Amino acid sequence: MFTDDADLSHVPWQLLIRARTIGEVDAVLSSVVLGRLAEVGSVETIRMVADAAHGARGASTEPATAEQKLSALSAVADFDDWYCGNGPRRPWPHRGDVLDTVSDPVISIVAEGARALVKAGSPALQKTVGEALQQI
Repeated sequence: MFTDDADLSHVPWQLLIRARTIGEVDAVLSSVVLGRLAEVGSVETIRMVADAAHGARGASTEPATAEQKLSALSAVADFDDWYCGNGPRRPWPHRGDVLDTVSDPVISIVAEGARALVKAGSPALQKTVGEALQQI
């Protein structure tokens, strides 16, 4: 996974290595999921996943272990590499057009990758955000 040519510029590694609790690790994972879905999803879809992420926010105040942080970092890097590839990111232009009410067809692919990413989080995150992603 981590090679000399690995581009970690899109990975929020600073937040993950400084996370003190499992809830903070979950918050970073939720943020990555929402950021990627916002590029291809409708407003209703993003709102549904954001509500689920809000419900899981701060659910666990247990200290995060180094293994949990490294697992989350690895999962985010893999997701970023899979989703982004080597090409440039394009911001999603939400301008009130039809794609604000219906999602881009690629959302099912992104949601599948996001479900795999959420598996690196706590059981509470897997239950709330994972179930919301299953509905996409």
